[in-house]
Amino acid sequence: MSGFVDFARSLLTAAPQPDPPGWNVAVTAGSAVHRLPHVLDARLPKAIPVDIDLGGVDDWHRVLIVAIVGSNTDNLTTAPSGAVTTPETLVRRWPHAAMRLVQVVPRP
Repeated sequence: MSGFVDFARSLLTAAPQPDPPGWNVAVTAGSAVHRLPHVLDARLPKAIPVDIDLGGVDDWHRVLIVAIVGSNTDNLTTAPSGAVTTPETLVRRWPHAAMRLVQVVPRP
């Protein structure tokens, strides 16, 4: 987990690092960076769709989705406030990270 912040920052460069072991990065149009199609205003939050395919995940397994959010003003330059050793400490100590745990269930 300690190199995850550096990996996320590398996605904004011309030479991104390879995906961390055990992680699958959602890629759209050949890029792991999903740019907003409109101006974002902090007073008017919006949901941003990112398509992911969980078809290869067995029923009842869990998937951890981690989103990293930056802006033109702050391209992930803020450092985490302490050591990042788990996904939980990543989202608790780095303001750019959020996560959601989902469980894959069979469709009726």
